[in-house]
Amino acid sequence: IFSLDDHLFLLILKLIGFNFKLIIRTPNPIFNIYNKDELRFISNKGFTNKYETYLYKFANLVISYSQQNVSSLKKTFKVKNAKLIYNFFEKKTPRRKKPKKKYNIFFIGRFVDSKDPIFFLKNMIEISKKADVKIHLLGEGKLLKTLKDISKNNRNIKFLKYTDKPYKKYLKIIDLICITSKFDGTPNVLGEAIARSIPCVAPRNVGLANTLLNNGKYGHLYTQANDKSFQKTIINALKNYKATIKKSMLALKGLDKFSKKNTLKNLDNLLSKV
Repeated sequence: IFSLDDHLFLLILKLIGFNFKLIIRTPNPIFNIYNKDELRFISNKGFTNKYETYLYKFANLVISYSQQNVSSLKKTFKVKNAKLIYNFFEKKTPRRKKPKKKYNIFFIGRFVDSKDPIFFLKNMIEISKKADVKIHLLGEGKLLKTLKDISKNNRNIKFLKYTDKPYKKYLKIIDLICITSKFDGTPNVLGEAIARSIPCVAPRNVGLANTLLNNGKYGHLYTQANDKSFQKTIINALKNYKATIKKSMLALKGLDKFSKKNTLKNLDNLLSKV
């Protein structure tokens, strides 16, 4: 079972006749006919190379996180043994939120280009001129210095040290989570936020954002990399925070397809057949 970014070496071994069982769990977006918004950033390393993907047919099993990936693997790359298994998100006890005067807006994730924290910070600075917000960035990465330079010691911006359990530590104060990825698979930060009934904002058509947020019924979607769309979406979410809370509760109920039964148990069944 091999689940890192580069499967090429093992696929070539399978191609030339080595006899071993290879199960691939695709960790990243796949070059496919559906992810047009993400393909604008195809030069980034986060995508699985399409030439490598043509060799997926030699694996015993290919598991992916989205129906679009599976459909593209079967239709475009002729991978007959491609299967859909969602990530598992365990539902937590719903927390009760209410409208307030000042909101805590969070970015949680790696400070790297693919997650685009710079887009988040620059736009949140503009939003802070129109709305009463506190901006939080939790994580670590090579863009930290750039982000701090942009913040210019703004007292309204707070950098939080990385922790592997951010929701346990900051759950009570988080009012809104923002996902700003240029491309993604299953945004775990988004799924884990939904599991805790935290209101979410995410880019439309990136990874499983549409699925997790039910095309905007369970949260707020904006046009990826579009400043105006992002700012308008955030301000609307805050101005109508009661409706935003209702969406987060619907999102929690809609998380059933990411339940243990539909993820880990299905995965176990597939593995046992191989």
